[in-house]
Parts: sequence; C-alpha cells; structure tokens
Amino acid sequence: MEMASNDKLMGSFNDGIYPEIIGKVGSPNTPNSQFAMWLNATFRTTETLFLQWQSGHLPDDIWFGYHQGMVVSFASNRTYADQWRLQKNRYSASFRAYIDALIIEAEERRASFLAAD
Repeated sequence: MEMASNDKLMGSFNDGIYPEIIGKVGSPNTPNSQFAMWLNATFRTTETLFLQWQSGHLPDDIWFGYHQGMVVSFASNRTYADQWRLQKNRYSASFRAYIDALIIEAEERRASFLAAD
C-alpha cells in the first residue's frame, strides 16, 4: 500500500483511473482515495481467488468462508457496492456476474437484519 501513502503516486492513480470521480473520492492521499485504492486491491485479490475456485484450484470450504466475509463487508458498508459500480468494467465477465449477485445477497441480508430490529 505504498501507493496509498504517496501523494504523487495517488495523484497519478486518481487522475489516470478515476478522472470521472476525482471529486467524489477526494484529492490524493485522502482517506476516501486511500479506501478506493484499498478496495481496488481487495477486488483484484477476490477475483484471483474466485477464478482459482471456479477452476477447481481452491477448495469449496475456503472459498465459502471468503465469500461469507465479502457478503458481510458489502452488507455492512454500501461504499463497497458504490466503488464496485465504478470499477466493475475492469474485471472478467464471470467475476462481474459473481459480485453483482453478491451485492443482491448482501442487500437481502442487510434488509433481513434491519427487519429483525
């Protein structure tokens, strides 16, 4: 995460990858832009694990645990879904379909949790 703590690198990241939303994430090295960078890395890691699982190289029980963690993350923080919508075209079609379905699952989980109160 050296990039997230380096103003010049974060400026290049924001200008090159996020020109359409720079006003929304903030200037380089702000908590918002650092969070966007962290989510980008999280989505990349998740895509790698997803593709490994999909091809049979990651056991189901390990993937299920990771999947449940992602559902909780998306359910507890809507920024995940917001950032996903901005970044999704950078990922494989099968991963996009997976995350889009995960967002629906997370929304349902959030709604059932709120209804229980």
